[in-house]
Amino acid sequence: MQIPLGSEINLGLQTVALLLLWVGLWFALRTHREIASGAAPAPSERFHRELMTAAVLVSALGLLLWMLPNLLYGWYYTPSGLGYGQGGYQSYFEFAGVPLKHSSLLLAHIALGSVSAAFGLYLLLRMRWRRFPSWLAVRNFRAVMVFTWCVWAANVFVGYVVFYYFAYAQTG
Repeated sequence: MQIPLGSEINLGLQTVALLLLWVGLWFALRTHREIASGAAPAPSERFHRELMTAAVLVSALGLLLWMLPNLLYGWYYTPSGLGYGQGGYQSYFEFAGVPLKHSSLLLAHIALGSVSAAFGLYLLLRMRWRRFPSWLAVRNFRAVMVFTWCVWAANVFVGYVVFYYFAYAQTG
C-alpha cells in the first residue's frame, strides 16, 4: 500500500507534538512558579493539561497511522514514493540480505517511542480520569512528567535522524 508523503505527514505531526511539548513546558514552569509564590495556578495548570493532552493525541495519530503499520508490515521505496506493506519488520534492518547502516537508530527510536508512549498515556489517564485507580497513581507525578518529557523530546529528535536516513536520503 503506497502512502504518498506518509513519512512527511508523520514528521509534521510529530513536529506539532514537539511544539506543543515546548509550549506545555513553559506553562508547567509557570504553574510551578505560581505554586511556589502561593498564587492559585488554575489558568496555567489548565493550559498545561490541555497542551499535553493535545500533544499526546497528535503524536498518537502519527503512531497509529504511520509508525505502527510500518513496524508491523515493513516499508518499501519506489521512485514515486514511500509506502508500507512489504518485507515485515525485517525490512528495517536489512535490504537484499545486506544489513542497513543505521538500523540501530531504529532500535533506539522504537525503545524511546515505546517508553514515551506508555508514560504519556499513563499521564494522560492520570490527569483526565477522575476514577484513576489510587494504587496506580504515583505520588510524585512531576518526576514522571519530567522523565516522560525528556524521553519524548529525545525520541522526536532521534525520529528526525531516522527520517533523514531512511526516508529523505534513503540510505538506511
